[in-house]
Amino acid sequence: MPVFPLFVDLKDKLCVVIGGGDVAARKIDVLLEFGAKIRVVSPGLSERLAALQQQGRIEAIKRGYAEGDLEGAFIAIAATPDSGVNEKIYEYAVKKGIFVDVADCPQKCTFIFPSIVRRGDLVVGISTSGGYPALSKNVRERIDAVLPQSYGSLLEMLKSCRRRAADEIPDRSKRKEALSRILDEMLLCEDALESELLKLRIEKIFKEYGNEEDNQSRKP
Repeated sequence: MPVFPLFVDLKDKLCVVIGGGDVAARKIDVLLEFGAKIRVVSPGLSERLAALQQQGRIEAIKRGYAEGDLEGAFIAIAATPDSGVNEKIYEYAVKKGIFVDVADCPQKCTFIFPSIVRRGDLVVGISTSGGYPALSKNVRERIDAVLPQSYGSLLEMLKSCRRRAADEIPDRSKRKEALSRILDEMLLCEDALESELLKLRIEKIFKEYGNEEDNQSRKP
């Protein structure tokens, strides 16, 4: 059964990771990209996690898992080598309504940790619904190779145009049409040397639709 791709805001939300090895570190690195607050519970820490703790980017409790460690968590990650401990984490999280991911055990997950390609606020998540994670990695690498790095900056420009259009083009259908044309113009601009020409084209679109609205308002 395929899982539903739910995108959520993790900024300042507590994510508790039980386990201090390389698997935990990989997941934590991704969570940090999205502004999560990380607490690690583990007797030992990998070199990567020790560095993150020293930098003040994660909180670390250096002991084994204890019931109650997940209190207040939005997400729980079970990444210990002990299946019995992972099972306890899963059961507690389910009881408390906490999203939980048990590494290498998709049947004990209430959410699937996806493979991610990111360009600024543009995020692509890939999952095989726990069926074959290596395929997710392969697809991620393929998408990462073809998705231009510039799309992050492009999205920021589009967001700015969208806000401006909301102020300057009241008619919803006309605004949608204008934004569609702006998107087409930006996608055609493949060279930085075209940026000034692109700005002129976008201004022309705003002027065209802005004038259209002005003309409509002047009609008797």
